[in-house]
Amino acid sequence: MKAKKRKVWQWATLLLLLLGLLMPVRAEAAQNSCTVTIPVQIEVSGGHIPGGKTYMATLSAVTKDAPLPAETIRQREGVGELKFGPITYTRTGEYQYRISQNTDSAERFTYDREAYLVTVQVTRTENGTLETNLWAKREGKTEKADGIRFKNRYDAPKSQNSGSSDSGNHQSSVRPVQTGDAANIVVWFLTAVLAAGVIVLIVIGKKNRNREKKERIYRQRMSVYR
Repeated sequence: MKAKKRKVWQWATLLLLLLGLLMPVRAEAAQNSCTVTIPVQIEVSGGHIPGGKTYMATLSAVTKDAPLPAETIRQREGVGELKFGPITYTRTGEYQYRISQNTDSAERFTYDREAYLVTVQVTRTENGTLETNLWAKREGKTEKADGIRFKNRYDAPKSQNSGSSDSGNHQSSVRPVQTGDAANIVVWFLTAVLAAGVIVLIVIGKKNRNREKKERIYRQRMSVYR
């Protein structure tokens, strides 16, 4: 019985030792990695921009053996933000990437064809953890950019941009109303003529009745004298 208890304690002690060895390794692994996500902004200027347009951007490593995200080509429908990442780093150093916008032959679109060089600096802090610092520059430029932005432009057809076209449409839509007004004036004029005619007929009829009445009275008087 004592031998069995001794074996149980031996196994329990061995298990605790193994757990004690594994826990520092896991903590060190957590401290020895960090991640970063790179945001990219898609912009389009111009009027009457068609919807449903898909925009794409590509990330490639400039630094040899630089860590890469799971997807190096990202896309979105319409303007807005797309992201590359997360990208995981386990070693200190500077890692450089190139981000460019994919272009196509879409009519009336002018794409921003400039690329960005993105630098991710990985350093170790005083407590032993890794941290990152990120900045971007336009390719061929020395000053840092305030963000990664692809500024595209859409040139709408003149019929959509011209204000005179719209005003012409408004004028054509007003003409039927003007024609209707003229028709109303004619109707009112005819009504007034008819009303005047009725009044004239009433007046003439009244005069005729008065004349007939006077003739009857005259005849009656003449018959009395006879």
